[in-house]
Amino acid sequence: KDLAKILTELRKAAPGADIIVTGSWDSFINALEFADPLFQLLNASMAATAVAKRVRFADSFPLFNPQGNLQHEIETLCSLLLLCTPQSDSHPSDLGYQVLGDLVWEASGYGH
Repeated sequence: KDLAKILTELRKAAPGADIIVTGSWDSFINALEFADPLFQLLNASMAATAVAKRVRFADSFPLFNPQGNLQHEIETLCSLLLLCTPQSDSHPSDLGYQVLGDLVWEASGYGH
């Protein structure tokens, strides 16, 4: 509901702007099997709202939380986030920001 309201206001303020909504990833490294489905539902809802508001959606979940192998998912999270560093932070690492930047670039369609 809030995302729809935000996108409506953004579109009013900038009718010709390219707007790209980025999805979320699951950083609950000790509860991935429980939390991953919840984040997938969140992203599905965000994607549906983005489509309804005629904006693009860039789904980061598959990149940050590859499914099918829990150990690989943890290794990916440790690579793309600061979770496994002394800061123990869920923000992206430099590599994570590069992955996000590439994802947004791809979603923009500018490279095509």
